[in-house]
Amino acid sequence: MSPARRPRRRSTGTEGADEDLSPAQRYAAFTRRQAETSPRLRFFLDGLDFFPDDYQLDAMRALDRGHGVLVAAPTGAGKTLIAEYALTCAVDAGERAFYTTPIKALSNQKYRDLCARFSEDTVGLATGDVTINAHAPIVVMTTEVARNMLYRGDSRVSDLGIVVMDEVHYLADHFRGPVWEEVILHLPDYVRIVSLSATVSNAEEFGEWLREVRGDTDVIVSERRPVPLLQHMCVGGQIYPLFADGGSSKLNRALTSTISGSRPRPGHRRHRERRPIRRSSIVEIVGDLAEKQMLPAICFIFSRLGCDQTVSALLTSGLLLTTPAEAAQIGAHITHACADLDHATRKALRLAEFQAAAEAGIAAHHAGMIPLLKDLVEELFTAGLLKVVCATETLALGINMPAKTVVIPSLEKWNGRERVRLTPGQYTQLTGRAGRRSLDTVGHAVVCYQRDQPPEVVASLASKRSYALVSAFHPTYNMSVNLLMRMSVSEARSLMERSFAQFQADRAVVGKAAYAARLDRKIARAAESLTCSRGDFLAYVRLTQRLRDAEHARPNAAQRDEARDLITAARVGDVLAYRDDDGAQRTGLVVAQSEDDGLFRLDVLTRKAGVLTLSARNAPMSVLGHLDLAGLRATRPRDRQRLASQLRRAEREWGWSPSPFAPTVEQLREDVRTHPCHRCPDRKAHQAKARTYIRRMRKREGVDRDIARQTSSIGTTFERVREVLTVLGYLTEDGTLTDAGRLLALIHTEYDLLLSEVIRAGALTKLGAADLAGALSACIYVPRSETTGESIQATRHRSALHRALGAIEDAKARIGAVESEAQAPRTGQPDPAMARAVTRWASGAGLEDILDQVEGLTPGDFVRHIKQVIDLLRQLRLAAPDMATSATAAISALRRGVVAWGDPR
Repeated sequence: MSPARRPRRRSTGTEGADEDLSPAQRYAAFTRRQAETSPRLRFFLDGLDFFPDDYQLDAMRALDRGHGVLVAAPTGAGKTLIAEYALTCAVDAGERAFYTTPIKALSNQKYRDLCARFSEDTVGLATGDVTINAHAPIVVMTTEVARNMLYRGDSRVSDLGIVVMDEVHYLADHFRGPVWEEVILHLPDYVRIVSLSATVSNAEEFGEWLREVRGDTDVIVSERRPVPLLQHMCVGGQIYPLFADGGSSKLNRALTSTISGSRPRPGHRRHRERRPIRRSSIVEIVGDLAEKQMLPAICFIFSRLGCDQTVSALLTSGLLLTTPAEAAQIGAHITHACADLDHATRKALRLAEFQAAAEAGIAAHHAGMIPLLKDLVEELFTAGLLKVVCATETLALGINMPAKTVVIPSLEKWNGRERVRLTPGQYTQLTGRAGRRSLDTVGHAVVCYQRDQPPEVVASLASKRSYALVSAFHPTYNMSVNLLMRMSVSEARSLMERSFAQFQADRAVVGKAAYAARLDRKIARAAESLTCSRGDFLAYVRLTQRLRDAEHARPNAAQRDEARDLITAARVGDVLAYRDDDGAQRTGLVVAQSEDDGLFRLDVLTRKAGVLTLSARNAPMSVLGHLDLAGLRATRPRDRQRLASQLRRAEREWGWSPSPFAPTVEQLREDVRTHPCHRCPDRKAHQAKARTYIRRMRKREGVDRDIARQTSSIGTTFERVREVLTVLGYLTEDGTLTDAGRLLALIHTEYDLLLSEVIRAGALTKLGAADLAGALSACIYVPRSETTGESIQATRHRSALHRALGAIEDAKARIGAVESEAQAPRTGQPDPAMARAVTRWASGAGLEDILDQVEGLTPGDFVRHIKQVIDLLRQLRLAAPDMATSATAAISALRRGVVAWGDPR
């Protein structure tokens, strides 16, 4: 059987397969399975104090056969055991092994776990900002570090035998995902990959791609949770099972009756009246969980402020979840960990409030907290001292912090543009934290009832098993130059077209091609019936369709396609002409661009200072010119008025006035009246047949566009990226790297091209250490929400830093213009709002001063951003050796206080 058709091994776990056997029979079955294993695997299994599940044994045997494996199993199902066996195989064979994770926090945790499992001499860590025992036989690292090692030809790859890719479903992440595929595609052929993933519905599709690009790979799926999960809903302060007893998929009648209010109210024996349902408070829910012995619990709240407010509400209620001994132990742990903090920093971190809540058994966990405090929460919760943690969904992404119960007050979260409901995959990821293996017999998921999240919605989320893994791979500037450093243009394009994204697109094309063939047959039959003795009836029908479109002011297909291209290529500051919903021609200033499932939309400011969203329905469109926003933001009312004034002034200066996009309605009506077929007595019958023909032709043209877009999507994007790099001087016409291209190859950041342009412009060369840090901040900082910062235009000539910030704005505009011309993906727009704060920190300012300076900034966001700047400074030392001294000084100035804490302890 060919590798592409090898069936996957679907395992449900030893307990699921042998659940009807007695303990003695299960042990006998386990002994038989051991006899089928290699001596090394038997030795490994002898060191365990539990029976592995079937899927774990299947994966280990696949490794013994020299295969790679893709293991898809629920959170907490024991995938780490497979990784440990893979690492053991590598060490025993005298090979090196990498263990990659998507985030630094998970790398730090895995490093500690593997040191305990193997030894500190055997395990190393490399996360970019921390390096420990880098040449150890086993090195834990972020996926970005692994990618960078492959690009620079690190010597440690020469004896690499196995790479474990933990949380490999991250390749669906828009920002981090492409890195995973880069690693998979660039690893030498002799390296085996052990991919560990959450349960996904298309694991076999992903496995087929892995077999295509990596060779023998076994796909092993287990859908069985190690600890069964019970679903609940909280209604009016009471917790009810979601489903009826006995594992039924039917909703619990007591729950639905309570919600429907079908029972008569006291004093109303003859009339059944609906009673209003009081929304459950988090204090009631936690109290009920405590009484029912369903703690510890994680309460997932989809905002940092919401987490902090919930902790405050629980603490204010007087709820005490710890014993005096536990409170004392928590206090001592926090006091020891924070012993080096000065008074000002303690105040800025609100450490007293944190400790008071923790001693009561309650804490928050979110990205707004510094790593030190998040680590404390994880340690105290894992030790069983904290009873309730209020966390954002980032806690569900890989960190090993299981609970007995997961509480989800709301099934909706803000995605940056609107409130959206959780997907089944997200719901499963969150509830996957419920149930601690070897500690709990069952786990619990509790959802709070609201009118817009009834039991039927929760049951659908809990029961659905369709969580497809979709590739987010796309060519980047750094990726392109690193490939072209090693291969020709055609070879680089070919390699990119081996990505999982292209693999998925090609599979979709097969179905579309079959549909196109069916349409061709229908079109042929429709064309045979199109005859009229008076003339070309098909041309007549097309003319009437043009008239209908004009009368309803609707753009045609070609105009919509052109509008989509324009929207994709547009950049902030562009002035557009567009057709509004009433068919009138207007102008708008682009203030933001958004993307949803590949569809781009533009937010534009109108000449009356309103903001509206444009899509292809506003075609036809055209670009009239570009305005420099000069730090003004459409989210600020005063700035909106100033921008609208600039837009009106630009209209006058450019001499713009509305003009027709197409022939007038009157002209089209005249053309229809004078056409020979207009007076045919059988016109209506002909029109019906012609409309069928045109409808099918349009569908066929749409399918052709889809096929063309999908079959060459990655290659086309690569060519557009290459055009930008050629115009800006990073590549020659034949794809050879210039000195600028070799510089870009050393810069690994989302804004790689921007930083490279800033370096080439000499904007950083004369800056001192503190100003250098501030300038780099402006190259990468993207605020979560509006932050207040100085106007660049107003102050750009006052200091060296502001001159650098001005040069950065110039580089943004230059890149945007070239990308627009090439129709390439647009580089994001980092914000200079943090530049002064970073400079002040590097100059010795305290944390409290920094937080006061930037409104809305949290300690966690600040520390994370400073570490990103430090990472960029390390890259700068390699990419621009003439700035190495300043970069090193800047690193030393930044890496102090809260920024220096949180490294592996």
